[in-house]
Amino acid sequence: MKSVKLIEEKIFKLRAGGSKFSLEPMQNFARLAGNPQNSYKIAHIAGTNGKGSTCAFIEGILRALGLRVGMFTSPHLLKINERVQINRQNISDADFIDIFESLDALANSVKKDAPRLAPTFFEYITTLAFEHFKRKRVDFAVVEVGLGGRLDATNIVRPDICAITSIGFDHMQFLGETLPEIAAEKAGIIKENTPVACGILPDEAMRVIEKTAREKNAPLFKLEDYFTKNPVFDTSMQAHYQNKNAALAFLICEILGGMGKIKFDEAAAKDAILSAQWAARWQKIPLKNGATLILDCSHNAEGAAELEKNLQTLAKNSGGQKPIIACGILGRERAVPLLKAASKYAKKIVFLVPKEDRALSFEELKECMPENGAPETENSEIKKLFPEKYLCQETNAGETIVCTGSCYLAGEVLARISGGERDGLQDVIKNPAKKP
Repeated sequence: MKSVKLIEEKIFKLRAGGSKFSLEPMQNFARLAGNPQNSYKIAHIAGTNGKGSTCAFIEGILRALGLRVGMFTSPHLLKINERVQINRQNISDADFIDIFESLDALANSVKKDAPRLAPTFFEYITTLAFEHFKRKRVDFAVVEVGLGGRLDATNIVRPDICAITSIGFDHMQFLGETLPEIAAEKAGIIKENTPVACGILPDEAMRVIEKTAREKNAPLFKLEDYFTKNPVFDTSMQAHYQNKNAALAFLICEILGGMGKIKFDEAAAKDAILSAQWAARWQKIPLKNGATLILDCSHNAEGAAELEKNLQTLAKNSGGQKPIIACGILGRERAVPLLKAASKYAKKIVFLVPKEDRALSFEELKECMPENGAPETENSEIKKLFPEKYLCQETNAGETIVCTGSCYLAGEVLARISGGERDGLQDVIKNPAKKP
């Protein structure tokens, strides 16, 4: 069987081009592909944090209702196929290559006739997902925004519902320096006469969403109103923030039921929430010496606040025993709040450098530590920290190590401890000269 490795060289060349923040290339590419995204119902999900988990909960609920469900998310942890799933099964290598090669032929004609519209890595993968869902005749697709919303490649869809999970400071070089500016970019996914559901947002961000919804005549559903009538949901995912993501997913599906888009069943939805899984979000993995690894993807200021809450709970449940916290982070603006939160609860902080261009060096990580109350730090490598499968050399039986700071780090650690491979086919995000 053909392997995705056969086309890795092409994908790497695409990655080198970075990202374009314009819908025109994606609109053109999808049109040439026959606009496959118009062949099924869609839930379109944006937000600073919680997008992937919310998508997983929505997918689980829709599948529990008997639907065939596609899900497109990014980034991936180990293998690019993870981004394109149907009923939680990754796209096969054969299907991936078949669709990629057909799109490559289209892209070559674009490069020849209109070079400025040549599709990027993310536009290829987004179109590939849309085409796969069409070929496999999904009933519904759950589509996660890659970055922002307004100019994201996924924003060519005509959704049946859209949602904004959270709004915080991240990717400010693309989205703006203030919460209202960032909210305006996220609000770019709101469509005319299409319902939008929102998680718990800062007031100044919510005002922007409310204004956009009014202008688009889009019915707005706020989770904070929903929570006044319903309890927090129990989930199979252990991070406390997953309750809000689960509740938002439940609300989204309930709205779809009220619209007649699906046959909603409350009991089936709650059962689905209890069984939904999403890797590397405060995921507890037992190690063979009796220690515990917690894989986490907190990677920005909003995520740091949630990380601190989870570390508080961990401390309470362990009788005050402090974990080792291993951090690998992309960007100084992310490192400062994360290391501040981690320093309050860590016995020791181990610095790691993920294999990503934007990853901070050991020296840069050290510079981002708080001046007061900081624990001991140590520089290490993943292969040294985890010398063999399901073993961490820094921990003994009953102890915990938390790895956090980046999804890319989580993927590398997961590959190391499981004996798998990480393909490295991640998006390359290049800073623009100015915000588009």
